[in-house]
Amino acid sequence: MIDKDQIIKAQQEKIERIEQLQEELHKLSMLGLLTVKLLELPGDLGKILKVTHDISHTIKDVLNGMSPKEAIEKNMAENEEDE
Repeated sequence: MIDKDQIIKAQQEKIERIEQLQEELHKLSMLGLLTVKLLELPGDLGKILKVTHDISHTIKDVLNGMSPKEAIEKNMAENEEDE
């Protein structure tokens, strides 16, 4: 039988992996966006990287206590304003 400490440890490890995912997505998207801008690359790569960047912010907002629905609406509203 799994005790409370093991459950808490497993949940904390999940949260840490999600935090790491958010950080990596953010770094990757920022580097990509900078590269696209500096090299003036054509195509939709910039749009894809912007969505990846927004997803990283959505994850961060949820980790900081916002509901998933609120975080999605907040970041999607920012997308619509950018267009």
